[in-house]
Amino acid sequence: MWKWSGSNLLALGVLIAILLIFLPLHKVLRIVSTNGGKVFLCAEMAESEEFILSFIHSVNKRPVYDTLKVEGDHLLIVKSRYDSLALECQKLQRKPPN
Repeated sequence: MWKWSGSNLLALGVLIAILLIFLPLHKVLRIVSTNGGKVFLCAEMAESEEFILSFIHSVNKRPVYDTLKVEGDHLLIVKSRYDSLALECQKLQRKPPN
């Protein structure tokens, strides 16, 4: 039969402390610079939570607003919104390859 001696209780306490320190208790979104590692954003995120990421498009130089959703351990783009139809018009003008 297992006896709970002082050293066993100490070992169990240390194990529980390690698990609490290193196991993630919540999801955190971190946006970090690829050169230098500067953290731009650190925010707690819940499962299925949505947020909007905005940026300037490299081709038409206009804002784009992407709505992203937390799905497990990844992000899913739910929708993208443009402030102009320039990108959509470019897509419509393209002809399919022969």
